[in-house]
Amino acid sequence: MSIEWEGITWGLVASAWLLLALLPRLAALRLPPPPGPPTLEPGPESPAVASLVVFGARRAAVPATVLDLGARGFLDLEWMGPSLLGCRGVQVPEGARLLPFERRVLDRLRTHLGGDAVPVSVLLPAPRTLRSRWWYHRFAKEVSAVARTEGLIRPQLAVAPRRLLLLAAVVPAGLAAFFVWRSSGLGAPGNVAAVLVAAGVLLAAWVLLPRGVRATEAGREAASRWLGVFDSVDAGRWQAQAPLRDPVHARIAVVGADSDLMAAFQPQRQHTFVGRVALRFQQLDGDAVSWYLAVEGTGPRTRAWTVGRELFDRFTIGSQVRATVDGRGRLLWLVPAA
Repeated sequence: MSIEWEGITWGLVASAWLLLALLPRLAALRLPPPPGPPTLEPGPESPAVASLVVFGARRAAVPATVLDLGARGFLDLEWMGPSLLGCRGVQVPEGARLLPFERRVLDRLRTHLGGDAVPVSVLLPAPRTLRSRWWYHRFAKEVSAVARTEGLIRPQLAVAPRRLLLLAAVVPAGLAAFFVWRSSGLGAPGNVAAVLVAAGVLLAAWVLLPRGVRATEAGREAASRWLGVFDSVDAGRWQAQAPLRDPVHARIAVVGADSDLMAAFQPQRQHTFVGRVALRFQQLDGDAVSWYLAVEGTGPRTRAWTVGRELFDRFTIGSQVRATVDGRGRLLWLVPAA
């Protein structure tokens, strides 16, 4: 057989294997279920699990868990400004029943929390480092495990068919090794090249094995129910500040999270400067009172932020302060200058 026909033969065999590997992924591509009847009862699923079955992604799972834990009283949360959520404390009663990924979030926030309210975007791992990626990977695995236990998702390919598919990859791997060995001639170099080619093909096949999940019928019913909840609630009135004390509304808000709400959980580049408090004032809007501090830095620019009452009372006009802001200019910390 010529080298040309050997290449064609191997290509056909490899293409057949790739087609078999793609079939489970193609079968998992289904249109989202239609929204269920309008309701305000989202169901028993945790928000992280609900975001997985509704959107098929885990992007909102961590924010969903944080807000849900706050609504259930495990986290003391407060809005420090638009799209800026702060955490003041973690309270976990003895004997509290928590899912593994919920305990992971609580442990993370408790470990990195200081005395004052700290933005949640600072407490959560920034997804840029290897350690942080591992943290999010373990979190996602725990969410998927809970959803699988509840019968809402299942693997795209079961264990036995996956093993058979990997075993079938021996055919293209063996053909590639045989062709390389025959074309290179007998001898040690040819043997080594054949082994390396076979190992490379098998490794590529292992990487390409389907590892995703797909929703079961129970999962699609749950997704339909949650979509019916979204149609019943006007979340626009929350203006990127989801309710923090109502478990039902918190669950609805985080699963249907918009970009402004998600911004409260996205780490930003931090900048610290020293200045003095140039102005402090209160604003009354009906029964609601807002407190503002304006800090004058070394440059000509003066920055003002909405702060809590405790922070407002701590600094008087002329106080020297050290302010830390994120990339969007939102206040993260304000402490007396050393």
